[in-house]
Amino acid sequence: MSDGSRAKEIEQYSFLYALANDDVISESELSFMKKLALKDGVIDEEEKRVLCSLLDRVNEDHVDDQLKKSLHDFSKELGC
Repeated sequence: MSDGSRAKEIEQYSFLYALANDDVISESELSFMKKLALKDGVIDEEEKRVLCSLLDRVNEDHVDDQLKKSLHDFSKELGC
């Protein structure tokens, strides 16, 4: 993991807040993780790996259509 990578912080945040309750995520939590990953201006490979793993765990039965689209768009952007 590179020195500028925020992969560990993203992973910790997701387990403590974003996906702590039944693998459900909110728009604000998704936005926060994106901002964290882009803090240095680029999403590195380790951050992509962590984010793809997290996005794969999201229970889409519990998100609205707008958030579902955001999740799919971000997954596509990351190459998940």
